Amino acid sequence: MEQGELVRWLAAPGVLPGSADGVEVRETHASVVFLTRERAFKLKKPVDFGFLDYSTPGRRLRMCRREVALNRRLAPGVYLGVRAVREGPGGAPCIGGRGRVIDHLVEMRRLADEDSLAARLALGEAGEAECRAVAAAIARFHATAPAGEARRGRVPAVRVSVMENFRQLAEMPGVAMPAEFQAALRAKAARFLRDSRRVLAARAAAGAVRECHGDLRAEHVYLTAGDGIEVIDCIEFNRRLSEIDVAADIAFLVMDVAAAGHWHEAGAIAEEYRERSGDALEGVLEFYAAYRAVVRAKVAGLFASGHAPDDPARENALIEARRYAWAALEFATPPRRPVLAITGGLTGTGKSWLAEPLAAVLAAERLNADRVRKELGAVPAGVRVPAGPDEGLYRPEMNVAVYGALLERAATALAAGRNVVLDGTFRREGDRAAAAAVAAAAARCSSRSNAPRLRKK
Repeated sequence: MEQGELVRWLAAPGVLPGSADGVEVRETHASVVFLTRERAFKLKKPVDFGFLDYSTPGRRLRMCRREVALNRRLAPGVYLGVRAVREGPGGAPCIGGRGRVIDHLVEMRRLADEDSLAARLALGEAGEAECRAVAAAIARFHATAPAGEARRGRVPAVRVSVMENFRQLAEMPGVAMPAEFQAALRAKAARFLRDSRRVLAARAAAGAVRECHGDLRAEHVYLTAGDGIEVIDCIEFNRRLSEIDVAADIAFLVMDVAAAGHWHEAGAIAEEYRERSGDALEGVLEFYAAYRAVVRAKVAGLFASGHAPDDPARENALIEARRYAWAALEFATPPRRPVLAITGGLTGTGKSWLAEPLAAVLAAERLNADRVRKELGAVPAGVRVPAGPDEGLYRPEMNVAVYGALLERAATALAAGRNVVLDGTFRREGDRAAAAAVAAAAARCSSRSNAPRLRKK
C-alpha cells in the first residue's frame, strides 16, 4: 500500500482508537501526525535525507521504538508505545488484529497546543520565570545524561554536521536561504572551526558531550499543570545529531526563542543554564545558535520544496526559512543590534503586502501608520475614512502626530531589543530623516544589556 493511501485510511474517523469524532492531520518533512481528542499517532514517512533515513519498514520500526525509549527521559507520561498498523478484513488498514503488518505508529498522549513554550511566549502567558524553569530542567537532564563519545564534540565531527547543512542548502538554491547569507554564514562557521580547535577539544575532554535531546525547540517544550515541564520529539534517527556537546543542545532552545522575537527570554535561558550547570558556554553559544538556525532554515526549505508553488504551506515554510536565516546571521555576527525597517511609496502600491512577511522574517513588531492614524482620530479600526491628501485624518498636523507616534513607539521597541517594521508611506523627507535618527540613536545604545544576556557577565 502506498503511504499516501495509508494516510487517507488512517485519517478516516473510526480507524484509529478514539477517532470517532474525527482526526486532525499534521505533516512535517519526515512524519505525518494524526491527532484525536486524547491521542497523537505519528507515522514516519519513507524518506531518506541522508541525515535521516526512514526508507524501509524495518528502519521505521526501529526508529519508532527508539523514539519512545529516548523521549521517555523527558516526557515519561507522554510516550505510550508503538502500535502496528495491520491489514484488516478486505485489505483495509486497522489497529490491532492479526493481519499482515503494513507499518508502525508511535502512540502518544496528546498535549494541548496552547501549552507549548512557543505558544505561551507568543500569547504573553510565559516569560522569564518560565524560561528559567525550563533551562533548569534541561541543566538537570544534561547532568544525568550518559556521556557520549568525546570525538563527537571535536572539530572534525562538528565540521561534518555544520558543512552538511550548507551542502544541502546548495541543493535547493534560493529556497531556504539567500545565496549571500549562505556564503557569509559558511565563511563565519569555517573561521570559527579553524580558530576553536582547542576550545572544543577541551570541552569534549571535560565531558561536555552527552546523549542529548538534539531538537530542543520551543514548540517541543510543554508547560503542564502543576508547574510540570515535558519535552518531546528528541532526535532518535542519528546519533551524530543527538550525541553532542550540551552547548549545542541548549543553544537550540536559546536560538529558537530569540528567532521568535523573545531575545530577553532567550538571554534568561542562557543565563539560568550557566548558573545551574556551571558551564560558562564561553565562546561556543553563539556559534551553536547560528548553526541551529541554519538547520531550521534547511528543514523549512526541505518542507517548502515538497509543495507546489501555489500551496500556502509552501509560502509559510519559506517565511519560516527566511526568519531562521536572519536569526543565523544575527547570532553569527554578535553583538546583535535591533533592526528598524521602513516601507515607502504611494498608497495602494503594496507596502503592507511587503511589510507583513518582512515582519515575520525579522520576528519584528509591525507598526502600521493607518492604524495609528485611526487610533489618534478615535476612529474604529474597521471603518474606512475617505479624505483628500490634506483633509480630515490626513491633514498636515495629523500627519505630524501619526509619524511622531510611530517613531516614538519604534524607539521604545528598539530600546527593548525588538526589531521593528514601520508600515507607512514615508513620503516626506523629514519623516524618513527622523526614522534614520531613531535608528542611529538605537545603534548608539545597543549594548543590549537589557536584552539577550547571551554572554556571561
